[in-house]
Formats: sequence, C-alpha cells, structure tokens
Amino acid sequence: VPNAGRAPLDDVLVRQALQYATNQEMINQTVYLGSGPVAYGVVSPQTPCYDEAANTMYSYDPEKAAALLDEAGWTLNDSGLREKDGELLQIVLNSVAVGKGPEIGEALQAQWAALGIDVRNQTLASAAIQVPVAQGGDFDIMWRDFGANDANILATLFHSKNVGPGKGWNFSHTVIPELDALLDEGELVSDPEERCKIYAQAQQIIAEQALLIPIRWRMAFLGSLKPVEGLILDPTGILDFWVYDAKVAQ
Repeated sequence: VPNAGRAPLDDVLVRQALQYATNQEMINQTVYLGSGPVAYGVVSPQTPCYDEAANTMYSYDPEKAAALLDEAGWTLNDSGLREKDGELLQIVLNSVAVGKGPEIGEALQAQWAALGIDVRNQTLASAAIQVPVAQGGDFDIMWRDFGANDANILATLFHSKNVGPGKGWNFSHTVIPELDALLDEGELVSDPEERCKIYAQAQQIIAEQALLIPIRWRMAFLGSLKPVEGLILDPTGILDFWVYDAKVAQ
C-alpha cells in the first residue's frame, strides 16, 4: 500500500509507475513457486461486485513505468538513479514478518531499483508494530494482507474516516470525497445491481489513483477424508468452512 499522503507517493504518476513496474508473475514464481493466483486489481474475481475493467487496468510494463516517472519529473542522473530538483527518488518499503512479506519486499526492491529508484526494504517484526506505523503515516510503502467476502471491505480500506492514528485500515491515507460518497452509498443500497454499479465506480477510482499494488490473491486448501462430501471454505479462504451441506458418504 503506497502512502499517498506524503511525498513522493502523493504523486499519482509515481504510484502508477510502481504499478507498471511490478512483475507479479515473477514474484509468484520466485516467492510462491508458481502456486498463484496472481493479483492485478483491487479485489479478487470471487468478490461480489468485482469490476473487470478496474481490476485489469495495469500490467507489467517497465517502459510505461519509466515514462511515467519521466513525466513526473524524476529523471535518470549520471549514476542511473532517479532525481528531481537535486533530490533522489527514495522509497522505504516496509514488510512485516508474516507469511511471505519479507520475500515479497525483496522482490519489489529489485524490480523497482531496476528503474533507478532508491528502494530500501525493511521488515517490521509484527503486525502490532505495523498498525501504529501505518496509521501514523510514517512510511512510504506498507505490506498488507486483508480478506473479506463482500465489496464493502473497500470502505474499511479506503474511506477517509479510517485514516489516522487509532482510526482504521486506510493505510493509503487518501481523502477523496467522491470515493467516500460512493462507499457511503454502497452501505445503504440494497438492490444488488445498483449496489454493484456503485462499487464498480469505487473500484475504478481506487485503481486509477493506484492506491494499492496487488501481488497475489490469498489461496487456501481444504482437505478431508474421502467419505466427507460437500465441505466448502468460506469465500475469504482464511477462517471458516461451511458444513451446512456436508455429509459423510456411506
């Protein structure tokens, strides 16, 4: 998650450049041994109200990334590093010692450094350290892993009411009134079709503003003895499983 509340990632061109500079498939192959599924968008295709246009907006394109950095004024110096007005383009990437966070951080460091960005990767010891740092806005990029089974998770992660110390999970530190209005409306509308139109617009804004850098969707495996049938994981794939239709076959 880029901190859009302070330089240099307050510039949408720089955030978009990082999107294009990220090779998710390479990370999947090196960190997860190709187990997938690779993520390219705001929410997974299994999420209700998933909008394909918003979630296929970016693909790995280092030339496009370099062009965006040039447009933002961050040009290569004689040492091959990006600078503007005499300052280097420096980004500190915060991983968390959970799952594959540190390995993802190392991969991103290498990919972004190839564009001339001075990237420093550091690992936070735990989520207990991560949360106050992220909520306080004292970071550039923060690793985050989140799961839900409804599009209203977008309010949790991107509504401005959830920005700031002790307030919530909007680590991107964005305040976009149009997005807030859509997320508020999505909580009130019950008609499924209208609701999905609202959340599709929200996903478009989040993607256009490059408020997160997707890497990989969480994947879970459920195993059971052969006679057990009909056992299903919760759509989030993290905590619960459904046994309503499960049975032991005779």
